[in-house]
Amino acid sequence: MYGDKKMSFADYFSYNYMTLMTLSGLVLLMFVNRNAKIPASSYFRVGIILLLAITVSDYIGNYYKFLTVTDPDMTPLAIERRYIWDTISYIIRPVIILMEVLVILPDKKYKYLCILPVVVNGIIYSTRFFGSDLTFGLGEDNIFHEGPLHITVFVVQLIYLLLLLIFSLISFKQNVRQSIMIFGILAQAVIAALGEYVFQYDYDLSTQVTAFCILEYYMYLTAVYQREIRETALEKERDSARNELLVLKNQIQPHFIYNTLSIIRSLINTDKTKAADCLDDFTQYLRTHIGALKKTSLIPFEDELENAKLYLSLVQVDYEDGLKLEYDLGVTEFLIPPLTLEPLVENAVKHGIGWGGGAITVRTFTDGERIVVQINDDGSKAADEDAEFELPHNGIGIENTRKRLQLQCGGTLEIEITDHGTTAEIGLPRKVCEINEYTYS
Repeated sequence: MYGDKKMSFADYFSYNYMTLMTLSGLVLLMFVNRNAKIPASSYFRVGIILLLAITVSDYIGNYYKFLTVTDPDMTPLAIERRYIWDTISYIIRPVIILMEVLVILPDKKYKYLCILPVVVNGIIYSTRFFGSDLTFGLGEDNIFHEGPLHITVFVVQLIYLLLLLIFSLISFKQNVRQSIMIFGILAQAVIAALGEYVFQYDYDLSTQVTAFCILEYYMYLTAVYQREIRETALEKERDSARNELLVLKNQIQPHFIYNTLSIIRSLINTDKTKAADCLDDFTQYLRTHIGALKKTSLIPFEDELENAKLYLSLVQVDYEDGLKLEYDLGVTEFLIPPLTLEPLVENAVKHGIGWGGGAITVRTFTDGERIVVQINDDGSKAADEDAEFELPHNGIGIENTRKRLQLQCGGTLEIEITDHGTTAEIGLPRKVCEINEYTYS
């Protein structure tokens, strides 16, 4: 290097190879993420520019150091120039870490307070421009020696490293792995600083580590940003699902109420005593039904079954002995979305057996990794040759039930219609809906 006693870009590139390669990688990452809102990207751009300025000043300073040894005629000028470029380097160094601190500063009103140490360091090292040896100087043997305030730059960088640690832990305290990443970056910076100021390693090694730490910190913030984006998107998806559930519930609520009121109205004209009893049942039904509407979580199957039984008790008044109910409950200890069984039972009454009467069976059992709930009707209405055979089971109430099952627990709903009846089958994942000792822990 400096074989021809002239500065060249080739020598500069060779001297700062690792630093420039690291910075180029950072620039490429920033270009790829140009449309993303990575926290305070402008500070990283300033940091890159400052670090490039340091590589230039260090290279020029070392060039003049070389001249003081190889060309005695150039010694006075070389020493003066070396003072200038070394001073610039020492003034800029803490500013780079300051840029990283400003990226995650919790309260921007403390911005100017954070800038104060770097201003003090700049003022102290600027005294070298006026011939002061407070920070550093060269002896008669042309050997670098420290001044009484040379440690200022080291102290200021240490202050910023501590602030960076504190602010990072405050900002990312919920993620232990991210905190470990911060400790690793800071450890690298401290080791580089100790190497330069205690063990007198070459400046270019410290610059390389600084560039690498900036790259790591940008990658770290990019990972944090991507995680926050994913969490935000997931929360929006959850909000959308909750809103859709509310809309779906509101769609089916009038359907149940109006249908039951029609039954009570019919009874008032035929049997007022039964009407009064039905009104009591309907009151209990409304209490249970409205309570279920307020719930967004899964409820025990037995509670949902009780709600369906209340509805059927009202229906049976009109059917008298024409409606038969059977329960084959192989399993009851599981959870189910509220208001999923009742619309299927109601559908079986209205579109399955019709006013001619018939039998409805509610059956539960396990099937591998599923809990199955089946509602069967004997199809007396569907089997009536004089009746128009349609698929009313695919109406809005059934579709809403299917959507709520999918949204709340990943369940399924299948409807099978034959000449001998209709089967509505709910499939619930056991790992989500089965009640065990950990369900409510």
